[in-house]
Amino acid sequence: MRLLGDTPTPSTDLEEFAAALKRALRRLKPKYRRCFVLRYVEERSYAEIARIMKMPVSTVGTYLQRAREELKRTLQPAP
Repeated sequence: MRLLGDTPTPSTDLEEFAAALKRALRRLKPKYRRCFVLRYVEERSYAEIARIMKMPVSTVGTYLQRAREELKRTLQPAP
């Protein structure tokens, strides 16, 4: 938590973003979260994800798009 008058540092900002991202990932539907983690954390191809999750490659693309949209909405700063 940053106190009033504290100067933000790049590491503080990065830590805050990482914590916010973890919270946002936990809020995703499990199927979207699993797909997102396989793609962006484990760096799997769409074909590998489709095989692992037993779904068409097109569904992998749909799940990833929905996950990105939900994360974007969740992580946007309040106006």
